[in-house]
Amino acid sequence: MYDHWEWDRPKIDSIMEGEKMKFAPWVLSAILVGLLLLVITNKNQEISNLTVQLAKANQEIAKGNQEIAKASLPEATVDISFRQAMMGSGAVAVISNTSNENIPIAVSITRQSTGQSKKYDFVMNARSTKEVGHMEGWAFVSGDVIAVSQPNHKVKKTELR
Repeated sequence: MYDHWEWDRPKIDSIMEGEKMKFAPWVLSAILVGLLLLVITNKNQEISNLTVQLAKANQEIAKGNQEIAKASLPEATVDISFRQAMMGSGAVAVISNTSNENIPIAVSITRQSTGQSKKYDFVMNARSTKEVGHMEGWAFVSGDVIAVSQPNHKVKKTELR
């Protein structure tokens, strides 16, 4: 008997091949778009990672520049020495302005054994001396650290031994 499908099969195959050919560019395009999106996503992640690395490097550079700036500052124009207190207990810090100018200074004292600390701010006349001891509210004992800061100068630190 005559089978209708057998006569039309080449025609159907031809139609299906045509449909496959019309569908193939879309599939290929979808695959390419997916790959492109994957590549873009990976590149964006790489850019983000590099941006973070760059920010960290810039922080390190800024930190290094600050250290260089501090290191290039001149020494504070003060001398620090100690003498035994004449009245009261402990020692007295003697801070001497060695410059020919009046200078503002900040004095920080720390007792490392207890963590106790005190700060003083002074303006010292040219070639003058300022004493800090029991009368000023701090009787120095062995191990106390005094740091004298002068604007635009390195901090000068000394420990009473």
